[in-house]
Amino acid sequence: MALALLIDSSDFRGFPPGGQLTFSKGLVGAYGRRLALVGVVTDDAPVGRWTELALGEHRLPFFGLCRRDPAQHKKPVIPAKVRAYLALRRHMPAIRALGVRNVFMQSPECLMAGAHYPWRSMCYRCAGVNNELTFSRYHWARRFAGHFEWRLFRALKRADVILASADDDAIDAFVGRSRGLLRRDRVIKFPTRVDTALFHPKPKAAARKAVGLERHSTLIVACGQINWVKGWDLVLRALAMAREKRSEMRLVFVGDGEDRPALSRLAKELAVGEFVTITGSVTRETVAEYLNAADVVAFGSHREGWSNAMLEALACGCAIVSTDVSGARDLIVPEGNGLIVSGRQPDVFAEALLRALGFKRALKVSTEIAQRYAVSGLRGALGAVWSPLS
Repeated sequence: MALALLIDSSDFRGFPPGGQLTFSKGLVGAYGRRLALVGVVTDDAPVGRWTELALGEHRLPFFGLCRRDPAQHKKPVIPAKVRAYLALRRHMPAIRALGVRNVFMQSPECLMAGAHYPWRSMCYRCAGVNNELTFSRYHWARRFAGHFEWRLFRALKRADVILASADDDAIDAFVGRSRGLLRRDRVIKFPTRVDTALFHPKPKAAARKAVGLERHSTLIVACGQINWVKGWDLVLRALAMAREKRSEMRLVFVGDGEDRPALSRLAKELAVGEFVTITGSVTRETVAEYLNAADVVAFGSHREGWSNAMLEALACGCAIVSTDVSGARDLIVPEGNGLIVSGRQPDVFAEALLRALGFKRALKVSTEIAQRYAVSGLRGALGAVWSPLS
């Protein structure tokens, strides 16, 4: 019998892509049938009852909350997180009928829907410690940012263990915003993990051949969802400026998202459209090929938790240029394996990209840092702080 419920707003296979899903997959790999899964359905599986989900070598108990369409990139009228919250409230009696009374969650909508039920033990991982509604793509939702965070802090008080995938400064600010509802000693710094069996250094020429890229161009790679929070416009403007000194420079955006048309339009306006490629959604194996093909990996985000994409780039031995987001100072050694850029000036970011091309120690420094956060250590690290899975 499962020892804990893992409740998430993902399908545990590939949707929606991002660090939260990657962490869930790491948990499944580490604990297998010790977990029962509650998530969204992206195929013809039933909703509203317990079935089984095949993940690799495991067949795990699975409860489908609601149905999602992975091909739908337009902004839905009802936010996906609101749908997941309502579905979890509606189906919680059926979920609890399985009899498992330990629960792990990592998204606010799941926490707020499930925190008031009587659990034996509840562990919550903050995938990031920024207020999500402050940066919401739904402008009307930003007006509720204060109330949303107050409800989040109230729900967190019910958790036995609180993990935060963020750096110490960001966690301190998060606790401070709680105005006494949280104590700093209750929030455990818990970085995300990277699968070093999948993400590891490979010969650049072979990686470029695998994804059909030119062997001799200077290649900048950016990974993640294409939405404004990821700061794709900064990276694109920086490319246009950097090409004035390195005309062979190209940029590949590995991912997809609602801002893809806007990205393409800006690339044309900047006269760099023919030097920019957008891959769309690809497998994690293909992401690893693009990272190994890169000369520099760029992160222009306005905010991050503890960037899983950055960890994957490190594990592939990449040089990195990033804005000063949470986790960057732990993962980047200035002049060693990359640079951290303060502010959002495209010319400054462009100069950093050009400088990072010459960092000869990046492979060694990046891979050594990535090893500290390998997914192989996840089971021991989580078991040390949460007893149901010890």
